Amino acid sequence: MNKVLAARAEAAAWITRLHSSNRTPEMEAGFRKWLSESAENRAEFEGLTDIWAAVSTLPVGGLPRLERWEHSAESLELQQLRRHLQDDRGRWRTRPRWRAPALTAALLAAACIVVLAAFWLLPHRSEPAYATDVGEQRLVQLADKSRMWLNSETRVRVSFDSRQRLVELIRGEAFFEVTRDAPRPFVVVVSGHRVTALGTSFVIRYEPDRTAVTLVEGRVAIDSSVPSSGPGPALEHSRREKGTDSQRSAVRKDAAVARTWVLSAGERLTFEPAGGAKIDAPSVEAVLAWRRGEVVLNDTPLQEAVSEMNHYDKTTLVIEDPALATLPVSGLYHTGDNEGFARALAKMYRLDLDSRQGRIYLKSH
Repeated sequence: MNKVLAARAEAAAWITRLHSSNRTPEMEAGFRKWLSESAENRAEFEGLTDIWAAVSTLPVGGLPRLERWEHSAESLELQQLRRHLQDDRGRWRTRPRWRAPALTAALLAAACIVVLAAFWLLPHRSEPAYATDVGEQRLVQLADKSRMWLNSETRVRVSFDSRQRLVELIRGEAFFEVTRDAPRPFVVVVSGHRVTALGTSFVIRYEPDRTAVTLVEGRVAIDSSVPSSGPGPALEHSRREKGTDSQRSAVRKDAAVARTWVLSAGERLTFEPAGGAKIDAPSVEAVLAWRRGEVVLNDTPLQEAVSEMNHYDKTTLVIEDPALATLPVSGLYHTGDNEGFARALAKMYRLDLDSRQGRIYLKSH
């Protein structure tokens, strides 16, 4: 829906709300906020208000006049609409009386159509979406004061209503700091999984071959139909080092039924198409290094390291010799600096570099 049509639909909805018996100071405050958000909102509300005012002057009962919202500047379209309405009112006095019922019916039909369109279109209007390009990061403060940091090449869609706060992670990675609001759970939907925050901060990374949820603070519940591959050694280590037996047995039970997991701070739940679901306890500092503009590698195969670095830089690294793909890479590197990363690799493993057409090819010496 374009901006004008969306503003028109919302204006009609506001008119009906303000006419209702449920009108409250909070509703009026919300209306004033909406009105101040754009010129389209003000113009469409003025136009529809004049239609209601015109209808209320005609010989039909039951339609209350809505007091016009005053503001200093009027659009050209609004001025024209006002002149047309005044001209029409003058003609109503001079034309035969039999024309009034037809005009009344037309105005009533127009007003009803606009209001009905508002109630049909508003639930289907486009939800807010946020995205980042390669190498770009973005901080977004949501309507409930929660915050989300979007990593490179990330896209999310946000949909808040009176029942829940819903975010869809379409691609990429995002870190969430969630404001408590018990009546409205904060839910992130990603690749068929539902992550419900229980007053917390967490990061989700969504890639074609894996989805990972890392809890930084608080608790999250994750609902999924992906089968579990069992706790594994990493989770056993996490149990010994971090939590109580009762806490870990709850996680083990949840993992066994492959439906719900409840994570504690420092744990990561990873879903992979081939391997099912597993829990481990990574370095949170390493997981969130991208927020500092860094990539932390720890004996990472070169193929994975190159893929990670390419995530932040439009200068693409290419491994030309397949034998190099499994070389281990460790260290801290800056995002968006593929040239510096390539030079470090060349020095470490005596590689040759060939730069052409926006790519850096890694070759054996």
